Amino acid sequence: MIRKLHKKEIERLSGSSSCNAFFLNDLQDVLGHDDGDVLETDGLYIIRYPFTAVVERKDEKDPGKEDAEEMQRMGCNVFSAPSSVLSPILPFLDGYREEERKMMTITPFSFRRAERDERVRVLRTARDFLSLFRLYRATDGMNETFSEDEDGHNLDSFLSRSFPFTSVALFERGKAVSGAYIGNHQRRNATVSGVATHPDFRKRGFASSVVSELVDIAFSENMMPMLSLWYNNEEAGRIYRKLGFRDEGTFLHLRKEKT
Repeated sequence: MIRKLHKKEIERLSGSSSCNAFFLNDLQDVLGHDDGDVLETDGLYIIRYPFTAVVERKDEKDPGKEDAEEMQRMGCNVFSAPSSVLSPILPFLDGYREEERKMMTITPFSFRRAERDERVRVLRTARDFLSLFRLYRATDGMNETFSEDEDGHNLDSFLSRSFPFTSVALFERGKAVSGAYIGNHQRRNATVSGVATHPDFRKRGFASSVVSELVDIAFSENMMPMLSLWYNNEEAGRIYRKLGFRDEGTFLHLRKEKT
């Protein structure tokens, strides 16, 4: 059985020491913006947004088949949670493919800024963003989302995003060759997203310069209290740790398969 939590219950849950940082920050988002529902099943807490959901274990026992059935009925496109939470119920979830990703966080106190590269600049114009999209088309895993057919839609989205959205890129001969942006920017815990370097320009420290610039702006100008970042290879993890990012654990993202 699934039940919606009221505000007082959400406030108590947000003070829990047993929930992971990713989940707790989303609870703060719900309390501050009222843009999601917090639900509980027999074994899970679930923060449900229109198309996605963030999941956390309710107590020490593993969630089971009944919890999976409740999740299935929600019909969300994406479920995200620590691997230890979702692994026990994967056999009971149909129509979702799993992606394993690792999460890091950084605060102003742990941030170690890299030496600034003068070729890195904040993106502000349509021309800037279109150059970033061309970079993404050369990057495995991002070329579908940023296909040329989607340029108009993505351009409208990037130009209309509100504070504290920021996007930066490192330019060589007028072209963006490394870039990143702040995603989930409506949340208290924003995310460093879209970190990419063109294959011809890797191994030169460009990603470190770009992420460092973005984090510095988020902390010194936009006054963000914390940033999150997802990564899926150890080489990237080493780059981020040098800047002060700390590992928070391995997460599973379950994405609904297209039919």
